[in-house]
Amino acid sequence: SRSVTATVPNNATSGSSTLVIEVSDRYGKSATHSMVFTYAACAPTVTTGTVSNTLSTTASVGGDVTNQGGTVVTDRGVVYGTSTAPTVSGSKAQSGTGTGAFTANLTGLLPNTLYYSRAYATNTQGTSYGSEVTFTTAPAVPIAITTDFDDANFGGPIICSGSSITLTSSVAVGTLE
Repeated sequence: SRSVTATVPNNATSGSSTLVIEVSDRYGKSATHSMVFTYAACAPTVTTGTVSNTLSTTASVGGDVTNQGGTVVTDRGVVYGTSTAPTVSGSKAQSGTGTGAFTANLTGLLPNTLYYSRAYATNTQGTSYGSEVTFTTAPAVPIAITTDFDDANFGGPIICSGSSITLTSSVAVGTLE
């Protein structure tokens, strides 16, 4: 038993081809067999890459469109969210068109939050997704803003030399993103 593999070109949209196989044995006997096969365009093939540059509100996720599926990839990027299996109807970071490797920059993320993400690619036949990867954003970095008191800006009472006064200031606390 022998097998034969026929490969449809990456840019083939649809159609049919005839595969003709001719075999002969060592005695000169031969046989020919023909087989018609049809092919059609399909959704693209995409893989999800690694997560990098994860900060409190941003991250980068890679992807790679390895096959357009017979029609041009018109949109590609990374979808993400706080639930499993994010789709293009939710949050997404677009990263061009066509085949090849790409990196999508995710922005506006919440600090210290678990995210689910996966690469996607879309052509006229549909949208495909790569495998899902997870990452957790960094915690927010607290910052303190203090005010220096001096005679010019304080506007308080004038104190005579040798006297003392206690000043209390509130500290504004926020986050640095």
